[in-house]
Amino acid sequence: MPSLAATIVTFNPDIQTLVRLVEILINRAEKVILVDNGSAQETLQELSRFSDNPRVKLLLIGANLGVSAAHNLALNWAVSEGYTHAAMFDQDSLPDESMLDELMRVEGDLRAAGKHVAAIGPQYFDPRHLAPAPFIRLEGGLIRKICCSRESEIVPVDYLITSGTLIRLDVLKEVGMLDESLFIDYIDIEWCLRAKAKGFQSYGVCSAKMHHSLGDEVVSWRNGKRLISVRTPLRNYYLFRNAVLLYKRSYIPWVWIFNDAYRLLLKLGFFTLITPPRLVNLKMMTLGLLHGMMGRSGPYPR
Repeated sequence: MPSLAATIVTFNPDIQTLVRLVEILINRAEKVILVDNGSAQETLQELSRFSDNPRVKLLLIGANLGVSAAHNLALNWAVSEGYTHAAMFDQDSLPDESMLDELMRVEGDLRAAGKHVAAIGPQYFDPRHLAPAPFIRLEGGLIRKICCSRESEIVPVDYLITSGTLIRLDVLKEVGMLDESLFIDYIDIEWCLRAKAKGFQSYGVCSAKMHHSLGDEVVSWRNGKRLISVRTPLRNYYLFRNAVLLYKRSYIPWVWIFNDAYRLLLKLGFFTLITPPRLVNLKMMTLGLLHGMMGRSGPYPR
């Protein structure tokens, strides 16, 4: 019988949001694995409340090893305990009550139909945006943004964001774990594209819903016609470095590289000319490009 573990990676989280997330997941998953990536001491005291709940496994790393390493720790624990599936979450995501049930149902239906499923994920809503985030798929040499036209739609995609993604743990034996060298950013894209290169397909599920904030803030562009997610200069470093690291890998399609590099160039101009701190952004993005070309990976070299 299928058994589900939910993994959450935390780093100085908002405790009220985290408590709500854990409450939702406890009602839908057999186990919630909470991995803390080196939060401050006062935060660790708040997190200790979860250790009394037998449905929660609390893993305190004691240092920031990166999002991928923290999720891998939880995934390996779930495998060792015999769980069949795992759903990964960021600390600020809030799935609908029925989201995990929908993902498990659709994953089972796809496998029964003979599909080689890599991962499936929900349609997510950023409360700062007017419309739900689209799913992403390469078509005709271009990156196509696909919006759900009906609730029952299941969309083949090239990648999903990490938060909300459900995977069958057996797939990890063939695809491998999340890439810990990337630390943060492009982790989800890299894993899904690697899985696709090995013959597995990821899917977006329109009937599964989740609230999730992408980026630290949003900036209005073209008189409010478009809202652009903005990250810290450090996150811009990882974004640009990891993009270049992926461009050099043989299983990354050249069409995807071309499209992503074009978008990266636009971000370089926007974050340098429009979004403060402009000079710091330019420095960190340039350093990320340089380190990517040099093949440097892991945490930012302070």
